[in-house]
Amino acid sequence: MDFAKKYKNYIFLFLIFFLALKVFIPQLDALKESLLALKSADPEWVILAIIVFFLGVVVLSLQYIVLAIKKLAFKLTLQVETAELFVSRILPSGVGTIALNMYYLTQKNHTVTQASAVIAANGLSNAVAYSILVLIGLISSGFTFGVSSAQNYNIDISKIALIALAIIIIAFIIYQIPKVKNKVKSFISGLVKNIETYKDKPKNLVIAVILNGLGSLTGIFAIYASAQALGVELTMAQALLTYTAGNIMASLVPTPGGLGSAEAGIFAGLTIAGLSTAEAVSVTMLYRLISYWIPLIPGYLAFWHLRKSVLSNFSLSHKSKP
Repeated sequence: MDFAKKYKNYIFLFLIFFLALKVFIPQLDALKESLLALKSADPEWVILAIIVFFLGVVVLSLQYIVLAIKKLAFKLTLQVETAELFVSRILPSGVGTIALNMYYLTQKNHTVTQASAVIAANGLSNAVAYSILVLIGLISSGFTFGVSSAQNYNIDISKIALIALAIIIIAFIIYQIPKVKNKVKSFISGLVKNIETYKDKPKNLVIAVILNGLGSLTGIFAIYASAQALGVELTMAQALLTYTAGNIMASLVPTPGGLGSAEAGIFAGLTIAGLSTAEAVSVTMLYRLISYWIPLIPGYLAFWHLRKSVLSNFSLSHKSKP
């Protein structure tokens, strides 16, 4: 134990090096493709996409400040959410974000129950906001995703409905498994109990829904801007479809930062929207450069800085205890 305390910084550096070998180095081919896509991109659109993407970190910080049961400082919360850009790319999709924010909240005087309530409320408000965005996207597009004035690509709604029905049936079958059913019931019970914490603060939940919607829009716009940077016509409705597909795949196949799975989902979304294979690959690679590779730098710097204070005992094994 004394050895670990004395040399914890060196151990941490070794861990970073090891994770780089295991996680990042195998993905250098994807990074290379992203950089090649950047060469032909319009720098103004790329810069705009980067700025808007990072505004999402500011919005995320405000979400936690609004939902926090105990007061959180904006500057420190912003640093933590910036650090999350690194942590979420080291740990499987979603795990890093939850682990880091749970740890941060408990360090800022929240009990484990209160921290869980904040995370649950944020997740619920995100689901509501995202559902609204999807509904608006479908209505505004009329279920037709036009790529240009010269070409119109109509999505076969019957196929989408068939896929949705298949997912519902599979989910229902899985739910019949006793162990799964018990876990789902326990989750719902815990979620309801956590949300009851906000029964006297309904405005906070409404504000959180709005902020979550804005946060999702930053990612959607980054996809849209990536396409524009490469001279590919893409509507915001198509970008929403693509963003949704990327999130679904990243959730179904939880790799660090969604590597591989997110790209597959984004590529699928773009091709469904009517882009050619070459266009879909280029847009996917550029967007992932903006949303995955570039954020690693400020994310790592923020994380390393916070290791000296609020995140001093946070473990990248995501088993940190408050």
